Amino acid sequence: LMRSEKQDRKLQSVANKIRNYKNEQYFVINDDGEIILHKKGGVGEVTHTVGESREFLPGAITLHNHPGDGEFGGTFSDVDWRDFGYGAKEIRVSAPEGDYIITNKMFGTKYQADGWVEMSEGASKIMESRMSSSQIIKQANENLKNSKTAKEIESISKKWVDIRDTQGKEASDKYFNSVESRFNALQAKRKTEIANERKRLGRKVYDDVNNFYKKNAKKNGFEYKFIPKKGGD
Repeated sequence: LMRSEKQDRKLQSVANKIRNYKNEQYFVINDDGEIILHKKGGVGEVTHTVGESREFLPGAITLHNHPGDGEFGGTFSDVDWRDFGYGAKEIRVSAPEGDYIITNKMFGTKYQADGWVEMSEGASKIMESRMSSSQIIKQANENLKNSKTAKEIESISKKWVDIRDTQGKEASDKYFNSVESRFNALQAKRKTEIANERKRLGRKVYDDVNNFYKKNAKKNGFEYKFIPKKGGD
């Protein structure tokens, strides 16, 4: 699949510009490097009409961003594959961590509209397992309830209560004053551990989808790749 120099330059320029936008934006870019459609969306989605898709997508490249949490936006969702059904030759996602690219290797042949449905449905099945925000919070706390940090916090708290119950408030206050700095540091550490675990759980589905794409893209007529952002991992 050939891309013109103008098209490449425009794709990279727009991808870098929208990489860290807080809301999704969607672009269709033709072989001359011209933006022929630009749509603005919300935090989690951006839409375009069937009429716009039929008019602008055939033979073009689409690009949109996945804002995510400002550090990780993730790969294509299941619905992103629909662009191939309207004749796009390549689709791209610009994310904080880099660019995800799917190229239709069957473009220009009678098979160019095949394969994308199977890829979309496979991704959809994985994404159905995605937890809600409240479920992620609950699971993160559950996963770390027996961590070294949690156990030390529990130990300090238990000792403080035991001293209060057996020796009185003055003795318990004296004990807590002696460990307050350590206790506060542990609380801060646990907060960070919970936040990181929540991110891990939130990303797991996208990691699973990413692996599905890697495994199945080629046999369905697509090339799938990820290009880390400059200076990234």
